[in-house]
Amino acid sequence: MNTTGALFNAFPFMVWADYTWGKNANIIGGATNGTGFTSATSENSEKWMYRVNLNIGFSF
Repeated sequence: MNTTGALFNAFPFMVWADYTWGKNANIIGGATNGTGFTSATSENSEKWMYRVNLNIGFSF
């Protein structure tokens, strides 16, 4: 699993963005069963999965 991201500050705003991709990682969809554990027999264990995370903040 690899995560690449950046933080941008322009007071009073903050933007945090990251892109995560990997294989056999349950945080991005590798586990398809109710236990939350990923195994070599999980449906998505051999697929490259990804997710994008975007956070926007405002300080006052």
